[in-house]
Amino acid sequence: MKNMKKKHPKTNHPYFAPLALLLAVTLLFSNLYGSFSVPSFGQSTSSTHSVSHVWAKKKNWKVTVIGNSLLRLGDQTKYLKSIAKLYGTNLTINYQLIDGSTLHDHLTDVKRKQNGTRKALKTADIVIFQEYGTRYETTYKDITAMRKYMRSSARSYYYMTEFDDYNPFQTTQTGYLQKIKKSGVEIIEAESLIQALMTMGYAYKDLHMPGDYHPNTNNGYSCSILMYCQLFNKKCTDYPVNKCPKSYRSFLKGKNLTQKRKKLREILEQAENIRLQKGISIFAGEQH
Repeated sequence: MKNMKKKHPKTNHPYFAPLALLLAVTLLFSNLYGSFSVPSFGQSTSSTHSVSHVWAKKKNWKVTVIGNSLLRLGDQTKYLKSIAKLYGTNLTINYQLIDGSTLHDHLTDVKRKQNGTRKALKTADIVIFQEYGTRYETTYKDITAMRKYMRSSARSYYYMTEFDDYNPFQTTQTGYLQKIKKSGVEIIEAESLIQALMTMGYAYKDLHMPGDYHPNTNNGYSCSILMYCQLFNKKCTDYPVNKCPKSYRSFLKGKNLTQKRKKLREILEQAENIRLQKGISIFAGEQH
């Protein structure tokens, strides 16, 4: 019998090249994102892994902010963008801030396709909800309904104001904060930071509009540091103190630059404790 050479299968099938390319791309993305776990609807973000590592690869983040004048007048969204740049993050922010609007009003806009709110939800990487005032169960239901319009990979947060009372575990009133948190919406404890500032000697009038309850820019900048760091899992204490804007520096206690920077670091330490749900955080002592 003659020696027979093994014939290898030909690879010039018309579908071979596209399939090989698809396989290569799949392997590439599995290496890049293999460690990333996206929280499903209702899943707490605390159960995900390597989130900040994967998010760092994204060049620009689309953030949608849904609320009212309590987030507008303190310029929180403006400061969120500028603080993000200090940390090397680029944000595109869609402002859905309508004075006097409740989240239920915004949900109505979503259902009716008004004011671009539905599109803002669908295209966002991050959505921040903020309520007109304490709405109890209505707030939870409205957020839950709006989250259904978000992409599965998008992350959602609730911005806490002074109208969100303090005990989140009560079955009445503030128990909804705990309910919102358990559904996978992280709470940005802006009001907890404001309370911390007041224990440090800053007066209510230093942090609010004249004769009013609306946050002023001192309030807005302070809380925006906490907000950014919570959104992107950064340390508040890593804020570049030497790049603090003059307008905010004038608000800080202290007679000279050295003293003011020291006071700023004290605020950052308070913010970091709140971010980690320690100290004055309403969730301090809760098992994570």
